[in-house]
Amino acid sequence: VEAAEKRKDAQLARELEIALPRELSAEARLELLRGFVREHFTRRGMIADCAIHCPKAADGGQAPHAHILLTLRPVEGDAFGKKARE
Repeated sequence: VEAAEKRKDAQLARELEIALPRELSAEARLELLRGFVREHFTRRGMIADCAIHCPKAADGGQAPHAHILLTLRPVEGDAFGKKARE
C-alpha cells in the first residue's frame, strides 16, 4: 500500500469499528463479520484486516465489537488502483 502512494504523508487506510450482537457465539460473530466484509468491501477489491474484541460492558455483560482496517485503493490486477474515497 505504501509503495502505491507518492506523498509520504498519504492516508493509507481507514478504520471502522462495528458492534456485534452479544447474543451470538464467537463463531457466529466471526461468520457474520466475514460475510459483512466480503459483501461490502473485499468483493470491490479492497483489502480488509479485521480484529474482534469482547471486553466487559458497563452492565457487566460482553461488549463484542470488530475493528476493520480497509485500504483506500482497490486491488486491480497485480497493482493498486486509484483511491476510492466513497
